[in-house]
Amino acid sequence: SNQTLASVVGSIPSASPSITNVPTPNETVAPVPSQGPTLASVVANNILPVEPSINLNSEPVVPVETNVPLQEPAVPTVTDTNHQSPDNTPVTPTPNDNTAPVVDNNASPEAKPKKKISPIVIIALALIVLVIGGGLLYYFVLSTPKKIFTTAVDNLSKQLMTSAPSNLKYTTVDMGVNVTTKNENYEQYSAIINKLKLNATYGNNDNNKFVLSGLITYSDQELLNLNLLIDENTAYLKANNLLSKVIKIDLNTEEDYHPDFDLSDYEQVKKSALNALKTSLDKAEYQKELISFDGSRVAKSTLKIDKYLIENIYNELSNDSAFLNSSSKITGKTSTEIAEEISQAINEYKNNNEKLIIYTTLLKNELVKLEYSSDNEELTITPNGNTYNYEIKENKKTSYKGYIKYNRFSTNTNLTLSVEIPDESTNISLNMNTLAVASLDELDPTGAVEFGKLSETDSNELIGNLFRNKAVQSLLDDLKLQDTDIAALIA
Repeated sequence: SNQTLASVVGSIPSASPSITNVPTPNETVAPVPSQGPTLASVVANNILPVEPSINLNSEPVVPVETNVPLQEPAVPTVTDTNHQSPDNTPVTPTPNDNTAPVVDNNASPEAKPKKKISPIVIIALALIVLVIGGGLLYYFVLSTPKKIFTTAVDNLSKQLMTSAPSNLKYTTVDMGVNVTTKNENYEQYSAIINKLKLNATYGNNDNNKFVLSGLITYSDQELLNLNLLIDENTAYLKANNLLSKVIKIDLNTEEDYHPDFDLSDYEQVKKSALNALKTSLDKAEYQKELISFDGSRVAKSTLKIDKYLIENIYNELSNDSAFLNSSSKITGKTSTEIAEEISQAINEYKNNNEKLIIYTTLLKNELVKLEYSSDNEELTITPNGNTYNYEIKENKKTSYKGYIKYNRFSTNTNLTLSVEIPDESTNISLNMNTLAVASLDELDPTGAVEFGKLSETDSNELIGNLFRNKAVQSLLDDLKLQDTDIAALIA
């Protein structure tokens, strides 16, 4: 009997291929010449993981019975369309049957489903390549010893050269020192030092003159309240709690020469020194190795400090006119004299097997430890957050150790320096805070008197205020001095 359209549709796998021009019930399909793939090839191809679009008009048309409704697709089965049982149950062809099962003559008898590479696998492989490639780039380019040292210099430059907003041109500093010792020779003086405190505001005024307003206390009492103004080679000083007159001091003498400079010269010297160091590091000799440190693998980068490196640094400074000009103002020496001193320092340099070693983490270049060593000296610095522990050795013996805690912000800094001197059984702690401010109480030098020309009235005022000053009296008691001693000193 002829195969129904329903049996044809039922023989297609449930991969949901697109079907077009499906005959409606009671409609017969006219035979057309065979075009395209056979129904058997369609069935065979649908075994593979490809979902072809099938147009029944391109298939060999099988006559169908009329008035037979379409049936729901059945489980795909390849059957013999010429052998059916009386109850329409498909039967398997016999070996002698001349009708062969429908097969795809183009398909390999051992064909297997094609395997696709998952996108997840591709992405994973790409990520591995990126990680490995990035790691190699980091190790060979970004984490070279030269890069580590120059980055360290850049970070130091940012710390040292960071300036406050331009309207905050003055700096206020609070400083105190605490000394503890078991050395009897230092006990008396340590007690005095611990009672001293300094608060001062300083900077350059609108006329580029150095000005300072300060207060020194002893046992939390006012010891000295002063104002200072330096105008070229002349200093003006007023001790507000001791003398009503302004004292004039000539700085331009052979014994005490004070060059004409301002704070910008110090900034220029720092900038030039850092630039010379960074430039010279490009020509330096380095070594790098991976080592174990506290159970972790770290990079050990070694910089050899030799005459070649020192010579490069000094040459950079000798050719830096801004450095020479600012140094000349600060020291009072000519640029030529400074250049000659640099040349002399190069000639006198002796190789002491100096090395600077930086230990860093492998991925982030974070500092683990810093070491400096020479023939007879060693310095070790180990960071712990914003605290840096250090130890200084001379001939393998610890001379000093302690820590530095430093924070720098746009308008203020905090510094704590702790020093332990084992041989002296002494500990020293320095605490200093700075704050950028917009103004200070500036001294008016009108009516200034030279210190050596004070009148008798002025001298009596000064001595009388000293004796009445409670902080002075406490200081004299701690020094075990009498009033007559201080009076004789002033006279």
